[in-house]
Amino acid sequence: MTITEIRHNADILQDTKQRAEEIYTNSRLQLGIYNIYQGTNMGITHEEGEDDTIFIVYVLEGELHFTSTLESFTLKKDDSVMIYDIVESYFAKAITPCKLLMISSQSNHQKIQETNACFNKLVEVELKDSYTKGHGRRVSTYAVAIALELDPSYDILSLGSAATFHDLGKYYTPIEILQKPGKLTDEEYKIIKQHPIDSYKLLQKTHGEEIANIALQHHERMDGSGYPYGLTKDKICFNARIVAVADVFDALTSNRVYNRQMSFDEAMELMISQKHLYDPIVLNALVRLVKENKLETVDV
Repeated sequence: MTITEIRHNADILQDTKQRAEEIYTNSRLQLGIYNIYQGTNMGITHEEGEDDTIFIVYVLEGELHFTSTLESFTLKKDDSVMIYDIVESYFAKAITPCKLLMISSQSNHQKIQETNACFNKLVEVELKDSYTKGHGRRVSTYAVAIALELDPSYDILSLGSAATFHDLGKYYTPIEILQKPGKLTDEEYKIIKQHPIDSYKLLQKTHGEEIANIALQHHERMDGSGYPYGLTKDKICFNARIVAVADVFDALTSNRVYNRQMSFDEAMELMISQKHLYDPIVLNALVRLVKENKLETVDV
């Protein structure tokens, strides 16, 4: 079983010398300090052959909430957690902007570095296209809310990561296309339609096939009118159907150069009028969240 040691307002690094030496000797710990945006989703994953992984998070600033199938807890400034003998995945969300000290075994350190590299690319995308600033983090928040509305025990780790990075492929999209205020030409639209494929290629290297495939399919539509492959219904993975709804909802309710910012209710009604595009189960979950005022407004 996974063992978790949580320290509130105490430095976990002040453990006994023997304990610290044992951890270091066995796991070759790596250290990094990371600045995490509010609303950012991150995960500590278990993979076969990594049962001896050790992962430590110390919150230097901010507030971070963890959930797994076994427990949930919140860390605030000067709180820390050590998770070891990991046999399941943990999902964490930054409640506020956070500064974190992370210490991990080599394999997990590599995952952190790769995720951080993705965030750096995402920041560059947002600098190229100011209208998408915070878009990935908002889509992740909406997608996770929809999933938990469908099932409180929904495995949101892969979903949250894929939603955050779904537009990562726009890193390769020319800035003049991303910032064009008018209608795109056919050739420009063809270039835009390449970004899910580029997202897939980037995420497959860093996050694996499942997360990459969700990003690849987030512009597919149930009636086959989407891109890049025109997939229909069950050929679109369910997590991608969730991200598709969350993605469109955020685009409609955000201030963008090519459309008027809508209220949650207006966006919901428009999407209902186009319901043939979306998975009905997912769309109905979004409708319930909006009507019951349960959908969180994300400030980025």
